[in-house]
Amino acid sequence: SSNHVVFYKVDGETKWRFETKIGTTKTNSVIGDVTTAGDGTYRRLGFQVRPITSVLAEVIPTIDGVQCRDYTTNLPIKHTVDFTSGATEMQIIIGMKNGAATNVETLYIDYVAAIQQR
Repeated sequence: SSNHVVFYKVDGETKWRFETKIGTTKTNSVIGDVTTAGDGTYRRLGFQVRPITSVLAEVIPTIDGVQCRDYTTNLPIKHTVDFTSGATEMQIIIGMKNGAATNVETLYIDYVAAIQQR
C-alpha cells in the first residue's frame, strides 16, 4: 500500500530491477547488463523525476550515472507516473531482506542525497 520508487534485486538473480508505484499503478523493469547486482561492487543508484504536465512525470533510473536500459528491449527505461492520487511527497528508505539464513548479504551505504530543483 505504498507509493514508491525503488531499486531491488531478487534473491538468486544478478539483475537490478526498478519499480515505480503510485496508487494502484505499478511499473516494473528488469535492467539490462549495465552492472551486476549483488556482486559486492559499490554502485551509485539514482533516478530523476522530470515533469511532463502538472500531474504527470517521467522517472528515469541511472546506475553509476548511466541511464538504465531494459533487459529485453535494450530501450532506455522511463516510467510515467501520475500524481493525481496525491503522492507528491515520499521518504527515503534504505533496506535489505536476505533470501535465506544461509545466503546472508550485507548492505553498505556511503551516502544518500535528495535534491529538489525549484
